Amino acid sequence: MVSISSNEKSFKQLDFTLSVLPVIPYLKLEGFAPEGVEFPDVEIATSTIGADGLVAFNAKPTLYPFTFHLMPNSNSRNILDLSLNAFIPVFGKELVGHSVTLTAINNLTGCSRVYTGGRFTNIQSGDSATLDDGQQAKTYTINFPTQVVLPL
Repeated sequence: MVSISSNEKSFKQLDFTLSVLPVIPYLKLEGFAPEGVEFPDVEIATSTIGADGLVAFNAKPTLYPFTFHLMPNSNSRNILDLSLNAFIPVFGKELVGHSVTLTAINNLTGCSRVYTGGRFTNIQSGDSATLDDGQQAKTYTINFPTQVVLPL
């Protein structure tokens, strides 16, 4: 096992690529806002303890949400916004299904996580801006039903 205790822990140690088929075969995510990316905790099991002390566990399927924030001048944001038009339901428009694959490479730990079968679930409906700060970062959320951890 390789020691990682002296590796740098900066954001630059992470690389994210998306595949949004059938529209985007490969997209390296770049231009992250200071909020970066978020993988919230997921509950993979529940437990109950009875009055007599007997414990019951219930493993359950879960979704793996991935939220990321892109700056206004991010090329990745521009490509995603143009492509997502195909997937947003509109009355009278034929819907195009999509499947998202995310590869998250962590050079600090020497592992990658591959998330498959995802769908965009939340996107901002427009471009927010303020007088003092100009255009704001845009937030996207994708839910994935599966993940696999692999060594680099």
